[in-house]
Amino acid sequence: MKRVGEGDERPLLNRPDRKAFIQELMKKRERAYKDCDLMVDTTGKNAEEVTGEIIVFLASKGKGG
Repeated sequence: MKRVGEGDERPLLNRPDRKAFIQELMKKRERAYKDCDLMVDTTGKNAEEVTGEIIVFLASKGKGG
């Protein structure tokens, strides 16, 4: 809830049961979110730090530019 806030700029979340809906949505998406080659914890990081982690990962896989 912290990240998505209480505003109305997210039409999918404009509903009275917002918190319950988000929890159910996260449960449904959990498997897809975990099925990835890289999971980046963005907590306390700016865009440049996150981008740096992704670039390092891709370079280690031979996919960097």
